[in-house]
Amino acid sequence: MQLANGEFVLNEDSSKGCVRSANSSLTVHITQGTSTYTSSVANFLTALRNQAASGEDIFTLPMGKREVYVVASPVLAEAILITHKDNFVKLGGDGKASGLSAVLGEGLLTNSNRSSWFQQRRMIQPLLYKQSLSGWTALIAEQTKVMLASWQPKAEVVLDEALLETTLNIIYPLMFGVTAEEARATHNQLIRLPLHLATAKKRDVRTLRERLDPIILDLIQTRRQVVASTSDVNASNTAKLNIGLPTPLLDALIQAKDASTGETMNDIQLRDEVATLISAGHETTAYALTWACALVAHYPQVQERLQAELDGFFEAGGDALDLLKLPYLNAVWQETLRLYPTIPTAPRVCLQDTTLTTSTGDMTISQGARVLVSIYLIQRHLTYWQDADIFRPERFLDVDATKADAIKADESRKHKLAYMPFGAGERFCVGRELARLEGLIMLAHCVYHMNFDDLPTLPVANVAISLLPKEPIKVRVYARTAQISSEM
Repeated sequence: MQLANGEFVLNEDSSKGCVRSANSSLTVHITQGTSTYTSSVANFLTALRNQAASGEDIFTLPMGKREVYVVASPVLAEAILITHKDNFVKLGGDGKASGLSAVLGEGLLTNSNRSSWFQQRRMIQPLLYKQSLSGWTALIAEQTKVMLASWQPKAEVVLDEALLETTLNIIYPLMFGVTAEEARATHNQLIRLPLHLATAKKRDVRTLRERLDPIILDLIQTRRQVVASTSDVNASNTAKLNIGLPTPLLDALIQAKDASTGETMNDIQLRDEVATLISAGHETTAYALTWACALVAHYPQVQERLQAELDGFFEAGGDALDLLKLPYLNAVWQETLRLYPTIPTAPRVCLQDTTLTTSTGDMTISQGARVLVSIYLIQRHLTYWQDADIFRPERFLDVDATKADAIKADESRKHKLAYMPFGAGERFCVGRELARLEGLIMLAHCVYHMNFDDLPTLPVANVAISLLPKEPIKVRVYARTAQISSEM
């Protein structure tokens, strides 16, 4: 809904409870002092927000037989993710395997062993810097325009479905050097590992792994052969493989060496990193774009202002990388991630009793306790954000648009972790530059080439590791440029 002053308020579901988690009918009780909220997980986010409205920065959430602490304050988030990071570790750090590791293996996202994780990070992070990915801008733009041209004029488009398919079409050549169509022709299927499989039955995950692992390993062997036969590749310098060049990321992973030991990754390590990048990489970006396009469709003034900025850019023949510098495009993207962080929580397990200072006094978190740092709640915290539930891209217009997630925006900001869509601390998302590159280019082309018809209400969000819409988002579209109109 639009306010008289031109700002926008999100039309969120106000019914008790919030969001259904995939494949779950669990009932939870949220307790804080003498207050107890009872709801199905279908109402999870609203229940959390109702509780956070009490002003408490930490509260408990019994889930099944386990009690989980939910953190809603950036101050406590910093204590857990940075100050006491050795006491609060990734799930699995206590020796109990996490559901996500059963799906993705021990890749960078799920590896709870700090020593081997740090080695992985040193090898992988340089390959995902913006300058290492710049050669892929043309692919991202082209695949987006292919998607737009496939939409029927005035037809209703299922945003999340279309964007999931397109980001998968982008990640395949980026990772393997083959198109999704070529890979499907070879293996009869594509690698799809949705993050919500972390909650699936172990038997089902095992069956899926048995089917997909041989495909991933075959792709790894194919790229090993390509790398070995490429005489002009300097195997000791992985930087030459990817900076500014459309060379598959898997080639760079194969050649990557640990700076201290000189070790390279074996096939199992490569398999885990490939699974992680395919799964987390394309899914999270697709859902972030889904929310961004839905918000643009819901707020016509935002769409008009963004189109005006993009018209000037494209008519001037700007370079694709210069899109990343457009102020309002960045503001829309960052405000989308504030309201709809694609990974809404940072789960941790406590390794030893730790006392934290909360707004109501000291609290001791016991060894073995689970903690959810709620990025979703923190980024809507009334203390740190003016009009926290208002969609107002303008609050980010004083941000350095060259940074993936700035620490200065709204004048009400009083803490650097009040905005942390990619996490914080040493475990912040290593793929944030890829997400930003892909997200901004795709959003720019979607809004420049298309008009989104009014979306009367925003869908309810659903927590299934990612923050996705509970129901498919359908919106009617119209081509606004001759380039796309002639291809539709």
